[in-house]
Amino acid sequence: MKHVVLLSLSVLLLGCFSTPSSTSNMRPSSSSAVRTSEPPRREFTPVEDIDPNAVVPFVVDEYLSDGRVYQEGSVKFATALLLSDMGILQTVDKELFHQYAAVIFTDLPAEDQVKQIVIPNLSQSNELDKEKNAYLFITKNYNQDGILYYLIESNIPISSYFRGPGYYNGYVMRMNSNFIKGEIPSSWVSIMYLYANENNLLYRGVAYPEKSDLLAVRSSTGNIGTDNMVSLRAGHSTVPGMKRSLERDVGDLLAVLEISNVPTESIEFFRKYVLLSLSAYSYINSNFDDAQNEYLISKGIDAPTPDNLMGRSFTELMAIMDYLIMFP
Repeated sequence: MKHVVLLSLSVLLLGCFSTPSSTSNMRPSSSSAVRTSEPPRREFTPVEDIDPNAVVPFVVDEYLSDGRVYQEGSVKFATALLLSDMGILQTVDKELFHQYAAVIFTDLPAEDQVKQIVIPNLSQSNELDKEKNAYLFITKNYNQDGILYYLIESNIPISSYFRGPGYYNGYVMRMNSNFIKGEIPSSWVSIMYLYANENNLLYRGVAYPEKSDLLAVRSSTGNIGTDNMVSLRAGHSTVPGMKRSLERDVGDLLAVLEISNVPTESIEFFRKYVLLSLSAYSYINSNFDDAQNEYLISKGIDAPTPDNLMGRSFTELMAIMDYLIMFP
């Protein structure tokens, strides 16, 4: 039965590589359109006395921390994902990157507390009467299953776009758009989440498919999926457990693919993506030596990246790992 399931996986995998991108048949989402008739998601008092040349994020007002400490690797990975969602990862130097990590993802708030963060002068809008600073509001929450998460609300404008840069099919934060002073429109999807899995902090941003699109193979369901981070956020698995599962199932799948009609270059790209995902899992769990080794092996596989959703997700993840591994 397992071989039947794996064979069906190989057919799905072949479809992942051979199916043309479907974005040309999709319409742009209208979810980011501002509907002025709705009350704002959050109202706040902007900070006015900010150095016009400042770029370092800082905390506004005092708050109580819940005292939880998270793995260094998961904090850095979350920071890289946030900066990538903001479109500024490649422009942030090492010192500023660590300041983002320290200010945003360290000392998260206790219940009934709000951690308010200002990112100075993030908007480059030329309109003098518009807000230039980005605001993040972090609160501690539990979902209906009692799973801990931190909600991040922001005034950063969000846009859905159609066949945009790199043909990434999702949402993008618009740094140069007009920030509405003193409020977050309710129709903006500028909402981010941080989930706690053991001592790892897992970021879920505004992009879908997510830029943290770590590959998973589920032989038990006959599905090649990229939604395994959902299992981690729900507490159904751990980062080391998910990595072991991926290593086990991929080995079985590759054995089937090698005797099937799947093109060699597709198999090699699949191996490349798997190794990159393993590198990301290792990094999240602060196994930095393993992360570097898996990253380098992935980089060494000569396989073309397909022009489809799987290929674009791989490209997004590779850009993040390039930054983290080469610029620790």
